[in-house]
Amino acid sequence: MTPPRTSKTSTRVLPIPPRSKSGCFTCRRRHKKCDEVRPECAGCVRNQLICHWPAPSPGTALEHQDAGSAPEQDGDKDADACLVPVIIRQPTTLPPLFRNHRNSLLFEHFAHVTSLQMASRVYPENAYLSYNLRIAANFDGLQHAILAISASHILYINSESTDSSLDHYVVALRGLTHAITKWKSSSAMDRILVVATSLALCQYEVLNANTQGSLYHHLRAIKWMISEMLKNERIYDQDILGFFLEQYQYLAIVSHVGFGFGLQMLDWKPGNQNTVDSLTRLNKGSPIYGFMFGRSHNLFALIPRIHNLAQQCWQKEQPTTEQEITYSMLQSEINSWDGTDDEHNVGYQLSGRIYQQALLIYLHMAFHGGRSPTTGLIAKVEPCIELCLHYIESLPADAHTWTTSMWPTLVSGSCMLLETQRSRLSRILSDSVIRFPTLEGMLKALVLYWNELDEDTDLYGPHGFEMTMKRHNIILCVG
Repeated sequence: MTPPRTSKTSTRVLPIPPRSKSGCFTCRRRHKKCDEVRPECAGCVRNQLICHWPAPSPGTALEHQDAGSAPEQDGDKDADACLVPVIIRQPTTLPPLFRNHRNSLLFEHFAHVTSLQMASRVYPENAYLSYNLRIAANFDGLQHAILAISASHILYINSESTDSSLDHYVVALRGLTHAITKWKSSSAMDRILVVATSLALCQYEVLNANTQGSLYHHLRAIKWMISEMLKNERIYDQDILGFFLEQYQYLAIVSHVGFGFGLQMLDWKPGNQNTVDSLTRLNKGSPIYGFMFGRSHNLFALIPRIHNLAQQCWQKEQPTTEQEITYSMLQSEINSWDGTDDEHNVGYQLSGRIYQQALLIYLHMAFHGGRSPTTGLIAKVEPCIELCLHYIESLPADAHTWTTSMWPTLVSGSCMLLETQRSRLSRILSDSVIRFPTLEGMLKALVLYWNELDEDTDLYGPHGFEMTMKRHNIILCVG
């Protein structure tokens, strides 16, 4: 027998405080009800999310006095204008997507294997693990991008793996496409998520050896998005901005392989000597300093400058006096690098030496212009190739700087006329302990190019390599 229902008419009803129509930005983005408890609402605490709020407008009462008569603030019209700085903390637990059995294995592989092979410097902090994990707690799209990278790596190492990187990639790309359409009305946190996911997909394209240039579609959008973020730099986590900037600047710089294509760095102006200073200061004092550039910032900064010289020399039959001066100055800057900042770290020393020799090759080829190769040019380049190969062969198998070896490998490989040199480089790429599709894709591209170079020596050098790839509809994603 069911007990009679008791009447609730006498139950004391507590007064409900007036609620605004916004709540925190995190709940609004997730379309969840917010209890509006500051500084962290219950929903964000429960789901381990970053709780961020519109900054109170002048005159707004702290205790909701006269809230019913206060004009509504539309936070979506200009999210940047009403946000306090977003500081993203390390999550205390993994996001739910990383916790099921299959995905947890993928994440473990990313954390302990893949991410360690993505950065040139992982001590004292691995940026690709710690920073991506901090951001990924708020966005499934970035989580799927991380899983896509890991699944691709596992499949390449173990062909029997049943994990599909493409499934995760498609989900990440779909979420990113949806988020980008809302950029104008997005909060600072949402914009961070969009850029982080875009950069993760850039890494996927590089590591997966994409040959359709998908990387550069992402990078063009990223350049614009980061430029927009820098207009209101104060409202963003500065560590996260530095993480984004170093990734973009690195990928933009190493996109200059031939003398035709090449992405501009952020705020890059041809001939601007301050580029070295801006790169050297990037993330200075941070535990992720040099996670892509190592300690060779000034060498990387020379690549776009040499590319710019090449474009000038290509327009002339003979170099001008000004171009000769620029050539001599760049050569002096390259030779002056001594790597004393990392004299006790063999990996970083050798990586710098590899880039130093590849830069000399790049410079000699740039200054030569579009003329057919001469014995004098080849005589300048050959010693650089030999030294480059020697340093690559001397690089410890576990050196993190293998990560950034693609650019010097392609530049030096584009000038290899001797079969002995080609065999040495092929063996290095085939036997590398860094197991990514990138290395196999790079070797296939070089073999294709070498076959054509043997038939036409006018293809000699980075520009000829670029022309050969273009003729075969190949756009390597260099990273």
